[in-house]
Formats: sequence, structure tokens, C-alpha cells
Amino acid sequence: GEAPVLLLDEVAAHLDPEFQHSRIVKPNIDQALHWYRHAAERGEVRAQYSLGRLYGDGRHLRADRRRAEFWMEKAGEQNMGLALRWRALTAEAHGADAATVFERYRRAADQGDLLSALKLADLYAAGDGVERDFAKAFAQLLAFARAGHAEAIGRGPIQLAASLIGNEGEFAILSATPNATNQNTWIKWMKEE
Repeated sequence: GEAPVLLLDEVAAHLDPEFQHSRIVKPNIDQALHWYRHAAERGEVRAQYSLGRLYGDGRHLRADRRRAEFWMEKAGEQNMGLALRWRALTAEAHGADAATVFERYRRAADQGDLLSALKLADLYAAGDGVERDFAKAFAQLLAFARAGHAEAIGRGPIQLAASLIGNEGEFAILSATPNATNQNTWIKWMKEE
């Protein structure tokens, strides 16, 4: 038969007894895997991603990198930003060449994954896997900042300024107004950077 309408809620309930969206059920990893596979094989991108995470992190079953990568690749083929970022992180962790890592983060950022946009800013600023380009680094930081991430607003300009002076020396932070919204939060991140 067909999977229940609340498939992902049901599966989450099997994996986490604290899950509150549908009904509380006793965790049953075999049944959860059955439904995830059923949905993933039908092309459900969230199920493909979830299977990839289950096989990748090894918390609920034995980790299986090959299966994790298979399901993350399937989700990535459907342009799911989270799956594309997972693939970039995995490639980076396993020593893939810088150009491959860059391209994977770029694809994830293109799908709206903001953490990948932040990573791209670092890669552009460092020239890691791509030609060094401060304008593109700043554009990636701006995309992250526009989404309201105070950390990016604070750290981003400091990282770029540091790159411009070879990560040596000092510079001042000047503000045109004493009461800009969230300014103190941004400055806190600047100082921490």
C-alpha cells in the first residue's frame, strides 16, 4: 500500500520518542527505515536526505558511508541544499581536491543553503579551489547577512579586511550612528573574529 500522508512525521516519531508533530510511538528503526526507503525510492527528496543522514551519522544504525553518499547524491540530484552541503563537507573531510569542494559548496549555495554561501565567501577570499575574488567573497557574505545572520554581518567584513592586509596588522571599526539596529551584536562578532 501507499505510505501514510504523515510519512515523515511517522518516521521521525519512530526515531525520536520526544517527537510531537503527530503521535508518540515506540521507536522502531526497522519500520522507520522501511518507510524512509519506500519514500526515497519513489523520489521523495526529504526521505533520501534522511536516509543519507541515518547511514552517515551512525546514531540509529551502523554507519555506512557508501549508502550515505548514495542517498545524499540522490537528494543532491534534486538540488536539495542540505544534501549538497553534506556532500561538500564530506568531500572536504575526505581530502577531495579544492576545486571539487568549491563546486559542491557553490551548488549548495545556489540552492539557497546559507551556510554554504558563508563557506564560499571563505573560499573566494582565500582563493581555495577558485581564483581569489574579494568581490565575490563579499557578495556571498552579503547574501548570508541579508538573511539576518548577525554573525556573518560582524565576522564577514573583518575576514575580508584581514585578507586584504595579509592577515597582519590592525584596523579600526568606525560607525556612522550610535544606534543602528543590532549594531552591538555585529560589533561583538567583529571583536571575537
